[in-house]
Amino acid sequence: MYLFVKIWLRFALRFYCGNVTINRGNIPARQTPVILASNHPNSFLDALLIAAHYPTDVHFMARGDAFKKPFVARILRMLKLIPIYRLSEGKENLSVNEKSFTECVEVLKKNGTVLIFPEGLCEHQLGLRPLRKGTARVAYKAWYESGINDMLVQPIAIRYNSFSYVPKEVDIKYGNSFLKDTISAEQPGLFYNDFNALLSERMEIAMLDNAANSKKKKIKNVFLSLAAFIGFATQRWYYIAWRNFAAKKTEGTVFYDSVLFGCLMLTYPLFVIFMTMLLWVVTGCYWMLSLIVLLPFTAWCYKEYKS
Repeated sequence: MYLFVKIWLRFALRFYCGNVTINRGNIPARQTPVILASNHPNSFLDALLIAAHYPTDVHFMARGDAFKKPFVARILRMLKLIPIYRLSEGKENLSVNEKSFTECVEVLKKNGTVLIFPEGLCEHQLGLRPLRKGTARVAYKAWYESGINDMLVQPIAIRYNSFSYVPKEVDIKYGNSFLKDTISAEQPGLFYNDFNALLSERMEIAMLDNAANSKKKKIKNVFLSLAAFIGFATQRWYYIAWRNFAAKKTEGTVFYDSVLFGCLMLTYPLFVIFMTMLLWVVTGCYWMLSLIVLLPFTAWCYKEYKS
């Protein structure tokens, strides 16, 4: 299921984003245990973008309240999500976090990859906010309590040109990773402080590099104009309907982009199939079956032209 969703996700992101630029220079060349530590400017979309383009499977932490319903929790677990609770979600849930940290370590023992957002909370801003101790705790448990000495901590900087405009430009920069011996402190309290200071420094460097190298990809191809116009005329209304729905449901929160993308990703294939079958039945023309390809193609052309 994870592989299918990852492929589908990468395909959907090609429609939602004008361009995704990824600096892969610091990604490990071989399979090794890795903690990916990224800034968190755009809610769940941050995790989707990183997981979709990372070369191996990625386990990542998600808000614990999303796991309340057993059926939903099973689906999220199949997609390699691990629950993490905040103080605002109740002190009684905080004890569950220790199990989640242990689960992360078990993934790392198997040479797996865990994505964590050290800032803890998401805010629409470009700068790095103070880091919390969760990532440091997982690193400490992996290095000192479980002996995973070859585990890497990989800083990531993700940058958007807009948190609402579609199609958006996204830049993902992998910073310089570090190992256990980079930090001398071994006492937990001192280790957490030194770890966060080093991680914060390397994340900020990656964010500065990202900002300096960020540039929009302008695509202006006259041959796409006609197909783009058809995509606009036939499907723009569908996008606007979901855009208005997402704006209303997420007003005053940081979830607009994630909700809009999720709605389009889940419903657009059904929309294409429904319209294709409807027009085929109404007209009786077998050529209408080609719409199952032509509708997404014209939508993609419009996205490219709009970029």
